[in-house]
Amino acid sequence: MLASESHKTDTKAKRVLPEDITTIGIEYMPKASITDAIRTLEELIASLDDAYWEASTLERKDRFYDIISILNIELSELAKLSIQDHHHEYEPITPSFRRANAKLTNLRNILNEGVMRSTTAASLEDNINQVIGLSGI
Repeated sequence: MLASESHKTDTKAKRVLPEDITTIGIEYMPKASITDAIRTLEELIASLDDAYWEASTLERKDRFYDIISILNIELSELAKLSIQDHHHEYEPITPSFRRANAKLTNLRNILNEGVMRSTTAASLEDNINQVIGLSGI
């Protein structure tokens, strides 16, 4: 191979789309907007509310209520933002929500024992995964 051949480049610039980008085997994940975050948090609260009313012990009800409270505090802070800012990238606001990852992961791991209805468990698992995915809390 000639030295001149090794330096040949394609003159057409390739457009790189987010779905084409990978970093060390991890797919590029675009950040959620504030609107997306609000919708995701509201869906998880609705699922947690169902699980709360289905729970048969006070310990389970307390676990669900604790997470519902954390999410409601985060939502109330997001509600203070102007509607014109809702297209911006979402970042967790409250310290309690930033620390909620452990509680959500723990809840996700015990869904089969702690939630009676399979539809509620499936909804919770999906919504928990989406919330954990919000800016990597």
